[in-house]
Amino acid sequence: MERLAESVQAALGRRTVVGYLFGSPGVEEAAEKCVAEGATRLLIVPYFLTAGVHVRKDLPEIVERIAEAHPDVEVRLGKPLAGHPLLKNILVSRVLEMNMS
Repeated sequence: MERLAESVQAALGRRTVVGYLFGSPGVEEAAEKCVAEGATRLLIVPYFLTAGVHVRKDLPEIVERIAEAHPDVEVRLGKPLAGHPLLKNILVSRVLEMNMS
């Protein structure tokens, strides 16, 4: 996750921090770090392949707590990876890799 965040940061030219739903640092802890560094906008992108209970319930609750704690910071929750059309391309690529070996 850290390497992926670093490559996203390099691609976007924006500070990118990893926060885990179950682990350390947690989403709220990562958000606090960003705010302490002067962030005025937090874009939280769920790294989930399905839109299950964590995406539909847990993350929105966490985002709400972050927004309440920092009313002067814009906090947005993006869509999970679930349903993104490029996921098919990744799966096809992985299958082709297996067949080519």
